[in-house]
Amino acid sequence: MKKWMCQGFLLVGIVSLVGCGGQQQGNTVENASQSDIDEYNRLLQQSQASMQDSEKAAKESGVKGF
Repeated sequence: MKKWMCQGFLLVGIVSLVGCGGQQQGNTVENASQSDIDEYNRLLQQSQASMQDSEKAAKESGVKGF
């Protein structure tokens, strides 16, 4: 038990040090071209349509939870 607690505290300490500081890019959209944004939106719509089709098929086949 003591070993797990020590490892947990060590992990929390490492994560907090790694996660803090440093110069990170805040907004990736600023560096994206319009064609990249359009491609992202197209893929997002395609993914959402696929999810809706999957949910519809699951409901029709009687899968519980849908």
